Amino acid sequence: MAGKKILMLVGEFSEEYEIFVFEQAMHTVGHTVHVVCPDKKAGENIKTSLHDFEGDQTYTEKPGHLYTLNKTFDITLPTATFNVQRIFPADLFRGDAAVAQRHWYDNIGLTWSSQFDNRLSTTEDQLYLENLPTLSRQLRNPGQTLSWKVSSRVVSGQVPPRTQKVS
Repeated sequence: MAGKKILMLVGEFSEEYEIFVFEQAMHTVGHTVHVVCPDKKAGENIKTSLHDFEGDQTYTEKPGHLYTLNKTFDITLPTATFNVQRIFPADLFRGDAAVAQRHWYDNIGLTWSSQFDNRLSTTEDQLYLENLPTLSRQLRNPGQTLSWKVSSRVVSGQVPPRTQKVS
């Protein structure tokens, strides 16, 4: 069985054993646990609490250890990908005119592809409509790629027939 990714939401003064024991048990059986807390980023600490029974009919709450969060609340917005298969610019300028003899520039082709994605890493308390201008300035475009490729086609002996438009 492949390990699963588990998202665990915790807050300040969560029960220490509920965090540590659950996380360690899930790691033991091969799962990955991402622990997040509102208003906190990965690497920041939260305080935990211990509930202890000391002989009375109720428990006492004591400070626990600090727990270091391992994930931040991340949002990935939709990705846009644009591709243009090979085009030959000389054919575009020539239009429907017949070609008696091909020149070197008739064999130059271009391909183009581009991918755009946006990511936002923030805390939960920042996600509200009035804060959108601030959040939009925090967007990152790590996957933005633009690539061009110039190639040439090989013509052996004769000019390939031109495709005719069908009306």
